[in-house]
Amino acid sequence: MIINDTFSGTSNDMSSPYPLEFFDLLLTFTLNPKKNDLSAITAQDVAAIGEQIDIEEETVRILLKKQAFSLTSEDSMRMLIERYHSALILLLDSFIAEGRNHQSPVLKLAFDAVVSSIDRLLSFIESHYTKYVKMDLRAPATYFSAVKRELKERLRRLSPKLEVFKDLPSCQIVLSYLDSFVSSGASAKTFHELLYAKELIHSLESLEWNFDGAVFPTALDALLFQMDFNSRHYLDHLQATVMTKTDECKTDSAKLETLLLCQKQFRQFYISPRMTFDTGEEGIQPAMERWFGYEIAYLDRMLDLSPLQVSESSGASAQKASAKASPKVLCMLSTDQMGLILRAADESRILVAKSMNQVFRSIVPHLSTPYKEDLSYDGMRSKSYVAEDKDKQKAVEALERIIKKIQEY
Repeated sequence: MIINDTFSGTSNDMSSPYPLEFFDLLLTFTLNPKKNDLSAITAQDVAAIGEQIDIEEETVRILLKKQAFSLTSEDSMRMLIERYHSALILLLDSFIAEGRNHQSPVLKLAFDAVVSSIDRLLSFIESHYTKYVKMDLRAPATYFSAVKRELKERLRRLSPKLEVFKDLPSCQIVLSYLDSFVSSGASAKTFHELLYAKELIHSLESLEWNFDGAVFPTALDALLFQMDFNSRHYLDHLQATVMTKTDECKTDSAKLETLLLCQKQFRQFYISPRMTFDTGEEGIQPAMERWFGYEIAYLDRMLDLSPLQVSESSGASAQKASAKASPKVLCMLSTDQMGLILRAADESRILVAKSMNQVFRSIVPHLSTPYKEDLSYDGMRSKSYVAEDKDKQKAVEALERIIKKIQEY
């Protein structure tokens, strides 16, 4: 067999008008039974082809980078990437189809080597030049089949690492998606879906599977945020887990604190700008941010209403609860609202002391709220300088109620 004819004039030839000439010659000449006696191919021949494939693969990468670097037009860049991508897809399909016609183990190794090389080139283009690839197009069936076989094998090798985390809900959701993907029949998938599945498995392979699954959110959750895994099933799991944590709290203020902590943790996760599970749906971070907004607003409202509900209860019950709880005076305002009123009383010289600090130190230790028995006078004084608008409004409303009550006397 004339293997050297394939290599002649192609390797490292940056000036070739057709950068994929080597792969094309393999298909049309070297591994073509009509042009060569393939029964004479040896393991040494396959090894030689494999070495040359590695060289040509790197040559194509370098040439693509050089060509992309020299372009200044977005349209020219898109045209270049689309030409490479479509040409590689056609070659891949042809090699897969032709490889099925051969039963020789040696020949299968040769075809597998070419298919793997072209697949790596496609992955390189799809991951580095994603914006220029028509990711919403349906991938050819042969390419899809090749990707499924590859991912199925990688999942099999990954399964021992996942054994400890098989009961972790987030792990179950991801594996269910990947199992469904690699087990799907002939239903078409887009290039985007194929790329995302490959990137997800690659990320799972790189993850350190030694984290504490009982701590939420986990390292796997951080990874899924990074990949914008905005699956509806996964979003439902996140929201349900957060709600379970808040349900363990005994008061609305504690629930609010838990929600704010979880929101802070999710906000700190890095989100890759180039990866999204479902491009037709809202991203995972804005979706969770919107959900947190609704839950936090609801609890804020409940906390605002709680003092009014308590004040409207029977006087006897209130006195009994107050006497049982503490000899301190129960104030139905929040610490921030009380701080505003005391600061205003000092600065308007209604309360006169050596300093504002003395006003707070003298009064605050004798006060309590429905949510806190012991108040910090120094903390209340400090917060009176950074009050939120809603606390200012509540303090004004409380003073207006006092004014109205005095007018009724």
